[in-house]
Amino acid sequence: MATRKSSSKSKQKTPKAAELKPKASVLRPSKTEKPLNEYLALSDLKLRSIRMGRPAKKSEVLRAGIAALSKMSDAEFFEALDAIPSLKTGRPKEAKKATVEKTSVSKKN
Repeated sequence: MATRKSSSKSKQKTPKAAELKPKASVLRPSKTEKPLNEYLALSDLKLRSIRMGRPAKKSEVLRAGIAALSKMSDAEFFEALDAIPSLKTGRPKEAKKATVEKTSVSKKN
């Protein structure tokens, strides 16, 4: 009787073409803080799209910006990043203390 040679590799399926396609993008809401000048720039870009006869939502303007950034060379992308200031993440400590004080005062009443 012939014996089968067991391969050292576990049985792995080769991915099919359908499995290699990127999955549908998941929409994630963004509630990030933006500096006032960037908020106004978004507003101006939306108005500009209206004047051109192609109204765009804020998300479309942001996605178009991401597409434009992804087409840039590394040097251009580096310049674009250097052109904007870094933002501090998190909440200011004073706001956190004020919230704690408000809740403790309301609990006393």
